[in-house]
Amino acid sequence: MKFSTNEKPAYQWQHNFTVSEDELSYVDWDFFTEPGSMTLRLRHLTGGKIQHHLRQEAWGEARTDESLALDINPTDTVWVRKIDWCYRDQTWVSARVIIPKATMTGKGKALCKLKKTSLCEILFTDPNLKREAFQFCCIQSSHPEYSRVTKTLKSPPKLLLARRSVFWFHEKSLLVTEVFSPGIFEFYQAETHGR
Repeated sequence: MKFSTNEKPAYQWQHNFTVSEDELSYVDWDFFTEPGSMTLRLRHLTGGKIQHHLRQEAWGEARTDESLALDINPTDTVWVRKIDWCYRDQTWVSARVIIPKATMTGKGKALCKLKKTSLCEILFTDPNLKREAFQFCCIQSSHPEYSRVTKTLKSPPKLLLARRSVFWFHEKSLLVTEVFSPGIFEFYQAETHGR
């Protein structure tokens, strides 16, 4: 069933988008579009020193664009999980996970009992896990996650880059959205390219 809403999504998510190279010159696109577990990539990059901070884990409501991405009724109650990945007192990635009630049955029950456990440690146990193509969005200062990600930056960029994708865990969907700080790309480039 396809649900619809009269409310216009606050941010436009696209599979492909054009943006000024100057605005996002700090982005390492290969790293940003990593199709595997970003959590495992961050742990490897930092020698296991990346810190996982659980901000929220509770029943709530999906945003309009999230409901559309998951094809669920906008009034449905969903499990909302908010996490920050931090390194050296800087938020590198701010993530938001939306899990429909229908997903939290059977083996999906484990998804509401994660607490401080990383989502990837459950998701990637499914040998048939599927991940849909990434969607991308430019995050401006009016977005609720912008200030969280840029609060320790001396010169915050005008735009932050975010990505999201729908996972199919044991054939049931959930949505993972990640907002990235420029700091993560700077560190990655220094470590891998010697810049």
